[in-house]
Amino acid sequence: MKQDPTWQKLIEQYYGLNLDFKLTDLQWYILYGSNLGETYQQLALQSGYDYDHIKHVAADLWRSLSFAIGEPVSKRNFRSVLKRYQLTQVSQTNLKSAIPEAVAKLSNPAPVQIEAQEIRWVGRQFQIERLSQKILADCWILYLVGMSGIGKSALAARLVLEPAIIERFHRIYFVRCSDSQDSFEELAAQVLGESIQKSRDLRQNVSDMVTLLVKHLQQHPVLIILDTLEDILVAAKNGVFKFQDPSLEEFFSQYLAATAMASRFIVTSQVYPPVLEQGKYITRTYQESLQGLSLDESLHLFSLWEIMPQSDLEQEYLLRYCQAYEGHPLALRVIAGEIADAPFRNNITAYWNEYGKEIEALEFAKNQSMEQPKFDDNLNLQGYSLNLTDLVEQRMEKTFERIRQQHPLAYQLLCMGSVYRGATPKEGWLIMICAANPIEQNLAFQSLQRRFLLEADVQNSRLVYRLHNLLRSVALRHLKYLDRVLLI
Repeated sequence: MKQDPTWQKLIEQYYGLNLDFKLTDLQWYILYGSNLGETYQQLALQSGYDYDHIKHVAADLWRSLSFAIGEPVSKRNFRSVLKRYQLTQVSQTNLKSAIPEAVAKLSNPAPVQIEAQEIRWVGRQFQIERLSQKILADCWILYLVGMSGIGKSALAARLVLEPAIIERFHRIYFVRCSDSQDSFEELAAQVLGESIQKSRDLRQNVSDMVTLLVKHLQQHPVLIILDTLEDILVAAKNGVFKFQDPSLEEFFSQYLAATAMASRFIVTSQVYPPVLEQGKYITRTYQESLQGLSLDESLHLFSLWEIMPQSDLEQEYLLRYCQAYEGHPLALRVIAGEIADAPFRNNITAYWNEYGKEIEALEFAKNQSMEQPKFDDNLNLQGYSLNLTDLVEQRMEKTFERIRQQHPLAYQLLCMGSVYRGATPKEGWLIMICAANPIEQNLAFQSLQRRFLLEADVQNSRLVYRLHNLLRSVALRHLKYLDRVLLI
């Protein structure tokens, strides 16, 4: 079949597609024909290909688009998905046109994928206004911390859209951290640009580069979003995190010690950030811990994805999903995408009938006594679709692997503590690793706290701790293989 170049051109213009991979001639033909409303049978007859071959190629097409865009794409929903994708790209273009310099990247040659592209923004307006004022006032480093997928990068990207932020800062850089021994030099190269490339002496003298970058940030009001800080940190023996590249600690120490500063940092992290300058400049930093969306915000998120309950019962189903996942934005986004896609086609009841048993089991377990731990009352991600398992659990697995390598006893505590159905006092957690000495026990517990893996609450005037449902789901599964994993 000979390709008509207008197919690709028309589709790219109509949907604003700018893909990082190439589609085959036949895939472009299928996309073009599907856009006209033609069936696979019609496309097979017109192209001369076998019907089954058309279906196979189309399946690869939708799968590729799903990975590229970040949500499920099918023949049925591709128009609405691609239009939403187009709006996202237009929004980013408008943002860049309002900023003298485009958002920069640290070391990733591919387009930066931030959580703002993965979820529709809802709620947190008071939080946005409050944090914006802190950045515009005397907060030189704003830390956004919390578990994976909770919306840290999305909030950072949303703050950038505030008119006062755009007006205040001449340049805005988005810096994705990488696991590199030269993290500071890569950061400096993004901000200082040609001045580093032209000076060989400067590249060889990191201390001079630190001084130059601090001076540059004092004189030029720029905003730097430093994303996924945990990737450039290492855990010391006492569990405290420090920079893998010592030059970064030197830089941030000088940055905070400056007499005046025109620039600001927004830093996202899954772990507790390093303490800089022994905490002498604590008034110049602020840490915001992100929790899940409220029930109203979660339902609003579903409505933005055009998931509209048709009855009070379907409204109740959505509420139960929101409660089970505790407003976790990434998990709810995936669920919304699956309900909208085939075979459910926006049928909330059908989706509940397929996957609601896991939610019912979790609700039942919560109503039971918390004294007797069980291994089968968790939110079982393995029972869900591939999209939910892949997009949510893979993020959690990275967190578990990192703590297993950096602090094995904390990993053991995380897994063993998952047997508690509800919140438990600290002593209840530590008894799980009672074979270790008290100092090691406390370090392991603090390691979980620094990684924001424990959620604290007060019950009967006592401080108690628990795991988020999603974390507990993964931890319980790891617990079954704990002895074998610790030997690796």
